[in-house]
Amino acid sequence: MDAILATFLMKWLQNQNLICPICEEGQLIPNVCTEQTRYKEKTLTVDYESSTCSTCGSEIVTPIQAQSNQARILDEQNQRNQNN
Repeated sequence: MDAILATFLMKWLQNQNLICPICEEGQLIPNVCTEQTRYKEKTLTVDYESSTCSTCGSEIVTPIQAQSNQARILDEQNQRNQNN
């Protein structure tokens, strides 16, 4: 995924004041971490988006973050295929 779009999505999520679906009290705080995942029998390293509840600490992946994560995995896979 384009870095500009990822930055935009993170800022957009921060402004949504999403409430935690687990405790229904805390605000979801978006974060990004680097994760390794397996895709089509290859190990890929991608930036993985999630949100953490400010009250209960639950880690949640919103639908928008899930789409972004999937797009990043596919982008990384496509880059590997082009380099081979």
